[in-house]
Amino acid sequence: MSFEFITRIPDRLKGLFIRDPDTIDSNQTPVVAAEGELDSLLLRALQIAEHPTVETDSPLTTPPDTPPQTPPGSPLLASAAAPNPSTQPLPNADSSQSLFSQDPTLWSPSTNQLPPEDHSRDKLRSKQNRQIKRSLKSIALCQDVKAIQSHQPDPKLITQAQPLEPQFEDQHLPHGASGYLGVERDLPPRREYSYDELVGPKFRFRVHRHNPHDTCPLLHSQSASVIGLIVPGPRHDSTWSQNVREMNSAIERLRAHCTFKKPRLTVRQRRLARMGLGGPHVLDPRRGRFDHLSFGISFGNGQKMPRVMAQDPKNTAVLEEIRSMKAFQRLAGFISVVFLTWAPKLFLYYAEITASLLARYPNLHLPFQRCIFAAFTVNFGPTTVCYPHRDIKNLAFGWCAITALGDYDWTKGGHLVLWDLKLIIEFPPGTTIFIPSALVCHLNTKVSPHERRYSFAMYSAGGLFRWVEHGYQAEQNYKKTVSAARVAADGSKRWASGFAMFSTMEELQLHTRRTVS
Repeated sequence: MSFEFITRIPDRLKGLFIRDPDTIDSNQTPVVAAEGELDSLLLRALQIAEHPTVETDSPLTTPPDTPPQTPPGSPLLASAAAPNPSTQPLPNADSSQSLFSQDPTLWSPSTNQLPPEDHSRDKLRSKQNRQIKRSLKSIALCQDVKAIQSHQPDPKLITQAQPLEPQFEDQHLPHGASGYLGVERDLPPRREYSYDELVGPKFRFRVHRHNPHDTCPLLHSQSASVIGLIVPGPRHDSTWSQNVREMNSAIERLRAHCTFKKPRLTVRQRRLARMGLGGPHVLDPRRGRFDHLSFGISFGNGQKMPRVMAQDPKNTAVLEEIRSMKAFQRLAGFISVVFLTWAPKLFLYYAEITASLLARYPNLHLPFQRCIFAAFTVNFGPTTVCYPHRDIKNLAFGWCAITALGDYDWTKGGHLVLWDLKLIIEFPPGTTIFIPSALVCHLNTKVSPHERRYSFAMYSAGGLFRWVEHGYQAEQNYKKTVSAARVAADGSKRWASGFAMFSTMEELQLHTRRTVS
């Protein structure tokens, strides 16, 4: 995989951009960055932009060994000057450390002195510099294929795992025709359900008791693939409970500083309300009556291209504080390592597509420097209880990592319910569950009104993958270039190849034995 860049150096170059080889003209100098060299190329281009008199023999020349001080206002970049992650081993999945032990080396470009009264240009340049540096770190994570492929999981994680019964069937996993998204169908009534109701004579759901020591895989019956996980937290880590308490306190404190807007009603909700149908919850938000904020890269809801989710200034400040907190950074890094351990083929696919997306659009960056997911949502509650739903805009054959937080009696409420399996899973704070949320109908059981239940979810939109693989264009434009038969065939092929990226227990055990030997 290589990336072709075009640089212009007249009039003190202010930027760097990507073009397809077919669009190159005589005034542009193409530079091809081999795998692993993308970050160096971007940094060197920035150096040339700010210091055009500096002589250089190669566009891939390594930036200075001693980077200038990081500009103020960038607390997330305090550890920018560190060895390249490609030389560092990945932590084991039982470790609570972040995905890469150190950050990639970054160079911080200097800022030209502007007249004191021209603060707008200064702020704009500072913002652009921060965006570029965040994008570079995100690209470095995704491009470090060597570290991804050499990841060495703890063999006991695989050999001691006890797969959960029952298993998923094909009919439990409805997906859209494109293969990238889910479909909203066959859902139970949209309301809250209690634990006692679901285990009672009407529903007779089974209960999976919490195992605080070992990961529990959820399997697909036909392929024996691991398509879900129940992860209690880092193994043998006595500090994890303190990490959970810090996240709980942060959400409780920051909730008062958020501005929560009432979500817009869907066309279906408005139609049912006019007809007097849909029950007492017809006007409720689709997932339930609780407050939430999201951050990251999104695509959908009429967007013309991928972008960072927009928030008002108060909410942006809250989300930036969450991103900068070590407790949430630690959780995000742990989630990424678990993903890599249990679905290495799928993780590599995420890395390749995300690297292409970030290289194409330098204004985009991942929410956390050491986590592969493109977005996260904080459910502020105060009593987060989801109605039955599917997150149909997430990648259909991808994972959503949901971490329970708060203070509640998890034996009586707050369970994760997999409706089609008639299964109730105990879900204590600090536990993370991975599911293909675009496919699986899921919900939570009620908690008491005086209790506090929050959650933290990480995911990537299926539209991002479709955008990249369809040539960086929207679905409607892609369909204009090919026949309907080709569109249908591509969708079937994408679903089959995507679902095949889930690993079987046998494949994981074989990989572990090879790694150990």
